[in-house]
Amino acid sequence: MASNHRLGRQRGALIFITPVLLTTIALFSVMAVDGARLYDLRNQLQNQANAAASAGADAAQACGGNSVQLATMAERALVAAQAQGFSGSAADLQVLAGFLTEDPGHANELAFRPVADVAASNAVHVTLSREEPISRLLPQAVLGSVTLSASASVRKEVVATLSAGGSSAGVNQGLLGNLLGAVFGDPSYSLDPTSLDSLENTFVELGDLLTELGVASVADMLPLGADELAAAMRDLAGNATPAGQLLDEMVTASGIHSVQVAEVLSVVEGSSVPRDSRFRSYDLFTSLLLNVVRQQQLLNGTLLSIPDLATVLPLAPEIANGELSVALAVNRAPTVKVGPARKDLNGAWLTRFYAPDLSLQVVAELATGLSLPAVEIDLSDITLTLGIDAGGGHGDLASALCARGASNSVGFGVDLDRQVLQLASGAIDPVTGEVVSAPITAQVGTVTVLGLPVGPVLDLETTLAASVPGSSGRRTASGYGLYCDPATGCHTLTINDSGGGLSGLTLDTLDVDLALLGGVSIPLDDVTTALEDLFGDLTEDLLGTLVDPLLQALGVGVGGVTVTVLEADQDGIQLIEDVTVLAQQP
Repeated sequence: MASNHRLGRQRGALIFITPVLLTTIALFSVMAVDGARLYDLRNQLQNQANAAASAGADAAQACGGNSVQLATMAERALVAAQAQGFSGSAADLQVLAGFLTEDPGHANELAFRPVADVAASNAVHVTLSREEPISRLLPQAVLGSVTLSASASVRKEVVATLSAGGSSAGVNQGLLGNLLGAVFGDPSYSLDPTSLDSLENTFVELGDLLTELGVASVADMLPLGADELAAAMRDLAGNATPAGQLLDEMVTASGIHSVQVAEVLSVVEGSSVPRDSRFRSYDLFTSLLLNVVRQQQLLNGTLLSIPDLATVLPLAPEIANGELSVALAVNRAPTVKVGPARKDLNGAWLTRFYAPDLSLQVVAELATGLSLPAVEIDLSDITLTLGIDAGGGHGDLASALCARGASNSVGFGVDLDRQVLQLASGAIDPVTGEVVSAPITAQVGTVTVLGLPVGPVLDLETTLAASVPGSSGRRTASGYGLYCDPATGCHTLTINDSGGGLSGLTLDTLDVDLALLGGVSIPLDDVTTALEDLFGDLTEDLLGTLVDPLLQALGVGVGGVTVTVLEADQDGIQLIEDVTVLAQQP
């Protein structure tokens, strides 16, 4: 009887427990199914966030071209997310512009730093969210809903190597050869035109340069002496090549030991420079040359005199038949600059480069005269001395359009600020490089009295001042291929801002003051007009045949700047999911 009683109680317990167990099993099954569903939806949302961040980063400052706006980033992000199946609206998507930086709270990890100014951005952080019922099988009123979210940060940035150091195209070889002879201390030096072609067409890979210098990184290379850089470039080019021979002369030039590599090559802090990046030898050589001239100028306290230019230039006869001397002052040498197209947190462009800031002192002894009805004027006693401050200028890498889709090319925009070229009768201060104005004075002119020439009869004082206006603005160029073509080689891209050139020259002052000597009577107005015309013509001739070609050879023409993109690299693309978001920078 007792066993039957216990059996009855067990049956009663099973009747009560079985539904509970079945319900529990069913509930766990439902939860498992819903959990798998939510997990899958979360993965889908993460993929959508990744696609959205990647598309948005194409429109960040360092990658998005000339017109960069947060609204454009958000629009691109939403379109990319929807293409991956995202069914939400713009309200379900949060887009922040900023940059990836070291996480201050976790060593060796990156964090996303939002910025108020999108011009400082190289990355985009996207957060997607959607409301989803916890269960599709059980009533939503019972379990409610959950907000799923996913975030991703993507950095896209193209790093460019820029030079405003000029080009050998159109350079008068003899003119540049005379300059090199002065720098090398060899008056008989003659520049072989193939040397310039060799420099123009020779590229040095960073990895080879680092190996030759025996250092591991760009940071290790920058403190080295420029003579070591020139020697490494020479060895890579080959001692027997025209470029190698020219670099060999540079290795031993006076003053080069006082120059550091950092004064020739400048890299924006934090910019990644791949070992296969290339530098054109001509641009590094030009920077070396002008840095050496600057050092010689500081060591000697004088300008660098460039001899014998009258023999290599097509000067006007009034100048060519007389003595001509030119002296050069380098107020600032150019550097090859490597960096991205964005601003720092203080609102300044990260990648600023400089055109050479040069001054020239031109001294020409005239070999001509004027024959007027009342007076003969022999001008061979007049020395035309001009001080010319070329001004140079600077530029900023202000936009970059990254390669995307099927396109393999990038484009760039630079903001150029060309300074005013100033010219005046006078000289150049060797310390400051500024023009020190001074009048041109002489006693000239003969008249005939009783059949005999009498002179001088005129006291001449001439003051001359001219200028070419500066300007500022953005210049753009596109079509730089990221990869070298096996047939045509690697790319370069030139952004040329020639300005008005000589057409922009304005004679601000041209005063010829004449005073009569010896009580003679001469119509001074006619003489004054003739002399003003002569001095104006000679000044323009000197600018056109001497000053402009020499400045162009060194990177800055009369009122113009030439910028060359030597290298572009777009390897620094990073995607990080669920990255820490730091406080926004103002």
